[in-house]
Amino acid sequence: KTLLAMKEAQNLAAKGLRVAYFCYTAPLAAWTRMALERDGSHSAPSLVSTLHAYMASLVDASPQKPQQPEWDEPSFCEEILPLYALEEIERKKLCFDVVIVDEAQDLVSPSYLDVLDALLDGGFERGRWCMFGDFTRQAIYTGYSPDESTRLLEDRAGFAQFRLDLNCRNSKPIVGELEDVTGESIPLM
Repeated sequence: KTLLAMKEAQNLAAKGLRVAYFCYTAPLAAWTRMALERDGSHSAPSLVSTLHAYMASLVDASPQKPQQPEWDEPSFCEEILPLYALEEIERKKLCFDVVIVDEAQDLVSPSYLDVLDALLDGGFERGRWCMFGDFTRQAIYTGYSPDESTRLLEDRAGFAQFRLDLNCRNSKPIVGELEDVTGESIPLM
C-alpha cells in the first residue's frame, strides 16, 4: 500500500500538483521522505508528514498557541489539536491540490477528516484524494470497525474502493512459520 501511495504522490507531483502525503507513524513518514528524496526524481510531494506532526507545526506557529497543560490532555491529539489546526488552516488559507493518506485505517476519524477536508482544494466532495489502508487487520488506533470507517468516508463523499488481496509483505514460508509458532491459521488471501 505504501509503495502505491508513494508512486501516486510522485505521479501527481510530476504534473505540477501540490500534493500532501500524510501517514500516522513518524517512522513511516521519515522513511517515505527519505525514499522519495533518494529516488532523485524531481517529483516529490510538497509535504510528507504525519498528520499529527503537521497539525502540531501549524499550532506551534499560531498566535493562539495552546498552553502546555492542554498538550498533556488525553483528548488533545484527537480533539483539541485538530480544532486548533482547523483555525490555522482557515487563517492561513492553506490548501493542497491532492491529499494522499497512507495508514488511513488509523486516521479515519471525524476530527482528522475535518482537517484533511479543510486542507484539500474542493474538500472531499470535489477534491482529489486517495487513502491507502488496511481497515481489517491494521486498524489499531481509532477504534472504528472497517464498516464504520467506510461510513465516515461515505458521509463526506462518494469514492471508489479497491481491494488488494495479494499479500506481498509476507511470503508463504513466513506465514507457515507463524502458523507453526502461534498455532493459528493465517489466510494468505
